[in-house]
Amino acid sequence: MKQPFKTGSIFFLAFALMLSGACRNPKGNTKKEISLYERGLEIVSIIKEMAGSDEFTALFSVDTEIRSILHNAGQGDFSQPATVYRIRFSEPAFLNSLLDLAETDLKKLSPSLEEALKSKALSSVFTLMNARFGGNNALAASSICIAETIFVYDKMEENQIYLYTYENAVPAAVTFLKGEDGAVSATGSFVFYDSSKADTFDKDIIELLTVFGANIEEITQ
Repeated sequence: MKQPFKTGSIFFLAFALMLSGACRNPKGNTKKEISLYERGLEIVSIIKEMAGSDEFTALFSVDTEIRSILHNAGQGDFSQPATVYRIRFSEPAFLNSLLDLAETDLKKLSPSLEEALKSKALSSVFTLMNARFGGNNALAASSICIAETIFVYDKMEENQIYLYTYENAVPAAVTFLKGEDGAVSATGSFVFYDSSKADTFDKDIIELLTVFGANIEEITQ
């Protein structure tokens, strides 16, 4: 009675091992390493899906204008970025600019609050951008469609932001923050702005980020 089960188990194990081997590349790796550029695009596709789902946005807002902003964003063509910018900051210059904008002094913060500010500051950059370019409704809309993930990528040397711009879609920003042991947390959101200023968006945002001491470079995949 036990023999058929044993034979079947051996067959199943051999089949599973064959599939496992087929999934490996010639170097023996089980998975292709995904670049930050590609990770960012994955996150952008998630926030596009969020915005395009009226059922999803209805869970978070009953405001018709906010939901309209998101619905329109979800109809955009995110298949291919027009331009992608990698944005990095000199921490002291960035924090000083941020504190000047808020009219406060780093010395007034306790050491624990200073560390908390450093960890949150980079993620807040495009919150400020949405408030500046789009106003309160844009800020509220962007807060509904935020996607986050954590993955391992030990090649990242410093915190950075990828800004994806499109011909027929609103821009999207993905912030990458270093953690311990190669862990990276990524957070993506839309960047809303006055559509009448679409032609000058890149110039306007680069000028504004430069005020914060940003190092901005255009990148390609």
